[in-house]
Amino acid sequence: AAEPKGAKKTASKDEKKTEVSAAAAKANSAALGVTPTPAPAADAAKQKVRPPAPNFFVGVRVGGAAAAKLAALQEAMIAKNSWLGPLRIPPAKLHLTLLLTSVSAADADAAAAALSGLADAAAAALGSLSLKLDGLGHFDGTVLYAKPAKGAAAQALSKFARDVLAPRFTQAGLSAALQEPAHVTLFKAKGGRGGKLKPSLAGDAKVGDLGSSPLGALQLMRVGSTAADGYFEVAASVALGGADATAAPPPKKKAAAKGKAAAKTSSAAAASAGVSLQIVPLSDSS
Repeated sequence: AAEPKGAKKTASKDEKKTEVSAAAAKANSAALGVTPTPAPAADAAKQKVRPPAPNFFVGVRVGGAAAAKLAALQEAMIAKNSWLGPLRIPPAKLHLTLLLTSVSAADADAAAAALSGLADAAAAALGSLSLKLDGLGHFDGTVLYAKPAKGAAAQALSKFARDVLAPRFTQAGLSAALQEPAHVTLFKAKGGRGGKLKPSLAGDAKVGDLGSSPLGALQLMRVGSTAADGYFEVAASVALGGADATAAPPPKKKAAAKGKAAAKTSSAAAASAGVSLQIVPLSDSS
C-alpha cells in the first residue's frame, strides 16, 4: 500500500521533538546536579549473576588429643555462656577446613575424581604428619575457630592446599575457595544471629596448646550433611598415612547436673583443656 503523503514529514517532526525533549531533560538534570538513571541493560548476559553458595568442602577430620581437648574447650565455654550451646559444632563433626566448592549434580563425579586424583601427591606432601592446634581466631565475629600452630606441618598443609588442591579443582572446572588460614570451627552464628564470638584480647595466649591431630585422610564432604556416625557424608577420600581420626563426642551430662555440679564440671573441662578464656555474650557485645 502506498504511504500517505506527509507521513514521512510527520514522523520526522516527531523524532525531532523527541530528540529535543531528551536534550532538554539532560540539560535540566545537569543544571540540577542530578545524574539520569541509565536504562537497564538489554543484554542479560551483562548483568552480574551471584555464584552459587558452596555445598561441598575439602577437609581433614580432627582426631587424637586435639579432638578431646577441643570438645572439653567447647564444654567449658558453654558452661560460662549458655547461649553458645546452639552455635556449637558437634564434637563428632570437628574438622579442619581447607577449601570450599560448589558442585552441581552433573559435576559430582568430576569433583570426586579431582580429589581422588591427588592420592599420590597428597600422601607425599602430608603423609604421616600430625597437626598441632594452638590458639583461637574468628571470622567477622560470626565464626570462632581453633588455629593450626606455626610449624612444618602447618606450612606443608598450606602449601599443598594453595599449590596443588585448589589448582586441581580449578582445572576440573570447579570453584575453589581456599580457606586461609585452614581452621577448625568450634562455634558458628546461625540464622542471622550476629555478635562477637571472638575471644578476649588475651584469649589466644591463655588458651594455649589445644593438642595435635593426625592427618588421616583428605576428604570431600557435603555441607550440612550428617552420616550415621555423626560425621559428614564423605563423597571422596584420600588416605594420607596418618592414623584414622575419630572424634568421639564426650559423655552426655545428666539433666540434673546443675548449680555447683555444673560449675565443677566446667572447671574440670577448662583445666583439662588448659582454658582461661573470656567470651563476650551477644547481648553485651558491641
